[in-house]
Amino acid sequence: MNDIPKDKRIWHIRSEIHYRSLADGGMLFDAEGRCVHHLNASAACVGEACHGGAPLTKITTTVCAPSEVEWEEAENDIKGILCRFQRAQLLLE
Repeated sequence: MNDIPKDKRIWHIRSEIHYRSLADGGMLFDAEGRCVHHLNASAACVGEACHGGAPLTKITTTVCAPSEVEWEEAENDIKGILCRFQRAQLLLE
């Protein structure tokens, strides 16, 4: 696991992971692990931000922009999504 604090780290989806936007969220396909991950709208937004590499503050801004979610609530949810992405080995370490 990376020792960089979550708020300072640049989060990247692994290059082998393919993303597809869907009407109600998105899908990540791990060809190497032969797994498909279905994402809700919030997780899809996080996944899209991580494809180009983004710090937590940028991801949170992206998620908060189209909604009326409070910053702290969104940031906590995003941290949870990033942890799930890490456990699924979707992120660069």
